[in-house]
Amino acid sequence: MREHQNLPPEKMFRNTGENWLQLLLQQLDDKTRAKTLLILCRSWHLRNDIVHNDGRETIAGSVSFLRSYLTNGTPQSDVLEDHKGKQSLPTTTCTGTLTERKAPTAWTKPPPGWTKVNSDGSFLQDDGTGGLGIIARECEGAVIFVDSSKLHHCEDAEKVEAKAALQAVTLLGILGHEKIILEVDCAAVATALCATTSDRSKL
Repeated sequence: MREHQNLPPEKMFRNTGENWLQLLLQQLDDKTRAKTLLILCRSWHLRNDIVHNDGRETIAGSVSFLRSYLTNGTPQSDVLEDHKGKQSLPTTTCTGTLTERKAPTAWTKPPPGWTKVNSDGSFLQDDGTGGLGIIARECEGAVIFVDSSKLHHCEDAEKVEAKAALQAVTLLGILGHEKIILEVDCAAVATALCATTSDRSKL
């Protein structure tokens, strides 16, 4: 990516202590910080493909994806079949605040004055751990924040996806955002959030 984008020097990516990543990002301007976070998110995507899928994603494909995204704001086709209940569904809108996106699809801008947040989760059944990732953007596509965290003692993938969605809207609420569009890629979570009747399940 250094052949195509201005990025921090490699030595800045060394783990020099507990908060090395926060210290790295703090030193960068907004555009470079966003580029760096996108590359780190893509690296996590490659890791998940190896751990949870067939490992067929390539670095060259990721470079092409990132170049297209950083240049145009829309990634090239990023097809990775998911066999964990994240099947494609028709787009569903609930009270103007939640959508289940078709997959694969390019990111689309929210209406003026709205904030769009994408949440995702991963689950390792072997040890019951999981992870979640969140990215929030304003109406012109500028990144508001990116968040990721590891979860322990998870029950299943759907619970992780639900926690990711909850954390996404919670963080935006803390930051004072009221008009929020939430995009999730888990059919069960989208259905539960869109339900108009009482839901007494754990999810």
